[in-house]
Amino acid sequence: MADITKIDKPEIQRSYSERMCLKPAIKAHKTEKNALTFTKVRLNKLGWRYVDFRSRKGYPRTGIIDLVAFKLDKKDHDKLKVILFQVKGGPARIEDEEKIRLEEAVKKVQIAFNWAEKPEKSVIFDWEPTDELFDVNEYVAG
Repeated sequence: MADITKIDKPEIQRSYSERMCLKPAIKAHKTEKNALTFTKVRLNKLGWRYVDFRSRKGYPRTGIIDLVAFKLDKKDHDKLKVILFQVKGGPARIEDEEKIRLEEAVKKVQIAFNWAEKPEKSVIFDWEPTDELFDVNEYVAG
């Protein structure tokens, strides 16, 4: 069998070299995606719903929050529980700086309420959803 690391044509050799350089990035992407999938499976078994913030093609975003899990309390049906997740895959572990960022993200959570009615052919909101939300910490502290 021929040794493919020694190829005479430079364009083929370059292509092979580029693929070898991409291997760690591809592996990291796959392990992170795998970790996210298993996190979702575990949350689903525990009765949590979730939303992840990956792109349409499945790539992660740059923020600290990878996944938001939520569920209604079993006793008080008006109580919503929310968890922010940072998901790591493979040998990667969460660092202290990331833990601090995640704690700060919890302090930045904003929430609002609204209702939608559909009397006929269109949906009517009480007000149009905007970026002007309520700071959760004001309600917790107050």
